[in-house]
Amino acid sequence: MGSVSKKIGFYTLKLKRKRKKDEYVSPEELNGVFSFIDALADNERVQDVSSTQAKKFHFLRKQTRKGAIQKILFCSAKYNHRPPLVDKDTANRRSNPKLLTEGEEERTHIVLKYKSDEIVAIMEEHRSGISIHRVADYLSSFADTHYKNNDDIRNWKFEIGVIPKENFLGEMERLERVLLGEVHTENRLLGSEYLDYSNRTESLRNDLVISIKAKPKKSIIDAIKDIYTKFTGGGTEIQKIRVKGVTDVGTEVVLDTDIMKKIHYLDAEINESDGVVVSKQFFEQLVEVVSEY
Repeated sequence: MGSVSKKIGFYTLKLKRKRKKDEYVSPEELNGVFSFIDALADNERVQDVSSTQAKKFHFLRKQTRKGAIQKILFCSAKYNHRPPLVDKDTANRRSNPKLLTEGEEERTHIVLKYKSDEIVAIMEEHRSGISIHRVADYLSSFADTHYKNNDDIRNWKFEIGVIPKENFLGEMERLERVLLGEVHTENRLLGSEYLDYSNRTESLRNDLVISIKAKPKKSIIDAIKDIYTKFTGGGTEIQKIRVKGVTDVGTEVVLDTDIMKKIHYLDAEINESDGVVVSKQFFEQLVEVVSEY
């Protein structure tokens, strides 16, 4: 059996209460949403996400949860495209038998770990699959229907945290604005020559969090860059940096330096007959990674 290197992304998900500043709903609220989707037939789970560039759809094929760990398999495909098939060995062409409503199935494997206030998401990433933002949109859409069926409304929205896949500064510079920065340092800084507030830190937690907030409609990206330079240059008490910002379309994103050194590629087994990833083995690898959080 062959193998292929698969890129994985690291994210956090929180359910932020709508119209409430810094208030969150328990991640367990998603249990009802997943139960609602599970009760639907496969064709009722399909969400068409076509654009002017391509006709696409995706749907949640299967999900299972044991304790804090949830395994999710999404399937996606492009349709309305049926070019002739050509053989590698002979260069012969033949008609494509698929229907215009059919597309080649692309799988995206996701593992979630539920914590008290957030979900850690480890997911397979490839161009033909589904992104974390599409996952959030999908679940939000079905949550709306679920709540409506129960004469209720969804009072939360997803806040997606990006645990950087490449480099912290590169991810931060893609943001439209950086609104909040948290610098985690050792509590002994309170009694240092810089602050000289108190040397009585034995009853305090080891980490001290310094919050930096932007003025309305302003960004603190330059200040965070300076702090990050100190952080990566060594000889500093800084332990990690966490920032919150927004993209150009208003999506809230959280960047965290704490887990930047984690692996980003896994060798997944594939079926030699069709080249498709063996889900059971790949899920086992993803569970092993997410269990570290």
